Amino acid sequence: MATTEPKRTSFNVSVILNGASTGLNVVLLFLEAGIASRYVTPESNGIFFALIAINSFFLVFSDLGLKQGITQRIAATAGTSKDSLTNSAINFRLLITALVSLFLWLTRNLIARFDGFGEINDYIYFVIIMFFATSMDELMFSLLRGYQIHKPLSILQIVKGIARLATTVVLVYFFDLQLVGLILSWAISYGLPSILAYFILPFKKRPWIDFKAIFELLKFCRPLVVVRLVAFFRINASTFLLTSFLGPEGVAAYSFAFKLPSGIQSLTEAYNNVFYPRITEMRARGDYLKADQLLNGSLAFLSFSLGGIALVGFLFGNEIMSLFWSDTYGTIGPLFGMILVGLQVQVVNTFLGYSLVGAGHPKENSIVLAISTPFMLMLNFILILLLPNGLFGPAIGAIIEGSALNAVFKWLVRRYRFNLEDWHYFGSTLFMIGGIILSVGTEWVFGIADQPYKTWPINIAIMLIYFIGFIQLGTIKMWVTTTSRPSY
Repeated sequence: MATTEPKRTSFNVSVILNGASTGLNVVLLFLEAGIASRYVTPESNGIFFALIAINSFFLVFSDLGLKQGITQRIAATAGTSKDSLTNSAINFRLLITALVSLFLWLTRNLIARFDGFGEINDYIYFVIIMFFATSMDELMFSLLRGYQIHKPLSILQIVKGIARLATTVVLVYFFDLQLVGLILSWAISYGLPSILAYFILPFKKRPWIDFKAIFELLKFCRPLVVVRLVAFFRINASTFLLTSFLGPEGVAAYSFAFKLPSGIQSLTEAYNNVFYPRITEMRARGDYLKADQLLNGSLAFLSFSLGGIALVGFLFGNEIMSLFWSDTYGTIGPLFGMILVGLQVQVVNTFLGYSLVGAGHPKENSIVLAISTPFMLMLNFILILLLPNGLFGPAIGAIIEGSALNAVFKWLVRRYRFNLEDWHYFGSTLFMIGGIILSVGTEWVFGIADQPYKTWPINIAIMLIYFIGFIQLGTIKMWVTTTSRPSY
């Protein structure tokens, strides 16, 4: 018999647990990055980022779509079948990770020929340890999401952040291990939670693989491999372009402008840890009305929240950049705000895509992303070359491509029996854009754009208008009422 599953928390409590743990984890990682930037040489930091890129690339082939697919399958499976599926997924992932690690070791000389990866031979064994830890961490957290046991998931998120900060302090600050310290810190912070998750997961442990179940799972996950590969290029390709055209300083400026948005994106992923398995379960049992309510309430809440954050980022960007990353980066506030605007658009698309996968249509999601990504990369390439400040190229490209992609995703989710009320999230975008235009126009009319203390009263008033407007429109009420309903 299957191990008795623990009592699950409500949707809203799960969101709070995941959001709080992810937020704390983001703060801990910012502190860890601060230590690395001060006590590790720029050369070692650069090599470390290159090794992370290698790690991310090979994860595509050890994952094979399981990161999303196993969550959907576990959430939609009942009874003892979960035991078999969980055992098979874990043991199969170990096998595939070992094979990919062997391939990584055999191809290390070829990888070393590319610019920026020449040091891989000196650290190949550490890289393989790092790769193993990351691969198993991904799977274990996906399984926890599928079982929808969010208290342990939240605790392990915090454990991961504490382990990363503590080991970096010990290995880098006290023992001055530089690059090796960063790699080992990464491996420990990912490896420890994955081991703990294995013993927390409520299934009967067996060292065997049901290959029939694995083949069925891989057939479902096949389109998700494309999604994962596309995601790799969407995240990393712009950095490669900026490196080629603007050099290290341009990459540094863009990376610092992107750091806070990436932390905010992690918080939306924490929300998705609850949203994705829950909407999967609702659709699997044919409860389409509640699935629609959950989707619309979530999109309204996320778009409103991210729109407000983007508006704050655009209105007070220079001050925020100076506060977090010193006056050296205090002039890239507009870029920071533009990235946040693009983030709002892209997050809406992400949740529409996850809704499609949860409803059992991963192929459509992967096709759309696979077609749109080359368009986005080409657009970024052109904008980097044409704009006076090429740094804005990827940020503007993300907004344009995301807006076009949104129209396609809306059509798809409606095609597969989702009743989408897009005004609830599109309205926040209009309010956000209106606030930006009002701020820029007012500063231009009065000639105070370069006098931040004079612009603050105007910008604060704009923010109040934004939040009061959406309270009146009932966006928050809509989210609370639609996500508070029991899912059973």
